[in-house]
Amino acid sequence: MQHPTTQVDTILRHPVAQFYSNKTRVRDDILAVTTNVKSLTPSWLNCNVNGMQEMLIVLSGTIPTYFRGATYQTPVHVIVPYNYPMGVPSIYVKPTPTMIVQPRHRYVNQHDGRVVNLPYLNRWNVRGCLVDAILAVQSVFNSAPPLYAKPASTVSWAQNQGRGGSNSSFHSFPSHQRPPARPHHQRNDSSLSQIKTMLVKQLSSSLSRDITQRFSKLQVEINKEFKAHADLSRREDAIQSGIVALTKQKQELRDEKQKCERELKEIEDKLETLRNMDDPSKMIQPADVWSEQVFDLVASINAYDDLIFSVEDALENGVIELDKALRLVRQVARVQFMDKALAQKVFQAQKKRRSRVG
Repeated sequence: MQHPTTQVDTILRHPVAQFYSNKTRVRDDILAVTTNVKSLTPSWLNCNVNGMQEMLIVLSGTIPTYFRGATYQTPVHVIVPYNYPMGVPSIYVKPTPTMIVQPRHRYVNQHDGRVVNLPYLNRWNVRGCLVDAILAVQSVFNSAPPLYAKPASTVSWAQNQGRGGSNSSFHSFPSHQRPPARPHHQRNDSSLSQIKTMLVKQLSSSLSRDITQRFSKLQVEINKEFKAHADLSRREDAIQSGIVALTKQKQELRDEKQKCERELKEIEDKLETLRNMDDPSKMIQPADVWSEQVFDLVASINAYDDLIFSVEDALENGVIELDKALRLVRQVARVQFMDKALAQKVFQAQKKRRSRVG
């Protein structure tokens, strides 16, 4: 028997598969169905779509139906249209020759067996999937079985019982249509023993499958819970780490705030001290002897610039003669040059001292 993945991939390599608009979604959903409902198998079938024959992928087989404590298999066809998942799949009940569709069934058309009026299919959208559609059909069939056996002779009924049980295709007998029991004198000990053995085997098989299914479902739910618990644990660790980081950041911000407040207080005190000084020149105090010397030299250099400007202005206004102005400018420029050279030496000495200290 082919693996479900291999079987689906083989089907989708068929030339007609190119007409499916979303082959990836079709593959994933069919694989999900064959994994969860192993009694359904995909194949290519000619289907009548709006009066035209089209080659489509059909999931054919049976789906389990649970009714009055027993498990039955209802034969169905699930047709996947070319525009799936935009297009809604079609589901048909396919009764065997010994079955008939329940008249006036709420969800099954008696003439062609198509599932109708199903809320899930009526509200179909692109987020729908084949597994959920089959589960929705199974849910309504559990409460209202769609098939029952055709009226048959007592012998045929006994033969059907011998082949039936919880694994047989689903059939439901209304109370007025149930075959009459055989007269007591027609039964012998051998037939009774065979019937009892058959019923015991069927019951054991049904219980075994039911327990296996329930255990599988519980195992899946338990695994989901463990996974959710692990996710919550990881999130809890991440939250704890975030809390620690935020606490540390809060403390750092508090320390930085205190530092800024202290510096701001110092600046305000200095500003207040400067406001109380009468002599503006006292606002700036040299840090050492060299800085004081530089202050004096810079003041002298700027004063000489002002003096030269005044001489030029006097010369233009005719207040002073040219020869006298030139002599005065040369004298002032010589003294200013010497002050600039001395200031440059002081700057270099300060720079060397800072580099040695650093």
